[in-house]
Amino acid sequence: MKCYGDTPITKPAMDYDSDENKVYIPIIQDKCVKEILEKVWGIYKSFSAWSLRNLTHKTGSPWDSSFERKSMFIDIPEEEEEVKEYYTKYITALLDEDD
Repeated sequence: MKCYGDTPITKPAMDYDSDENKVYIPIIQDKCVKEILEKVWGIYKSFSAWSLRNLTHKTGSPWDSSFERKSMFIDIPEEEEEVKEYYTKYITALLDEDD
């Protein structure tokens, strides 16, 4: 999706099968994954690239706790547990809004 830069995404995500040497649109089979993706898309599809950036860089986020303001570098932890834990809580809360 990087090719879209700060412009709207206008086509479905594509994947490549090297065994078959073909590009295809992946189909999500897992109902839980599909529910999460549909919920996220429904909420964030109209956000600009800058708005999405602001969401991921907010105070208390994994980015915020890894960023060194003095040096302008991000210390990427070897363990991804902080990111996994943060977004698991975030997605769980997002899905619980419907209950």
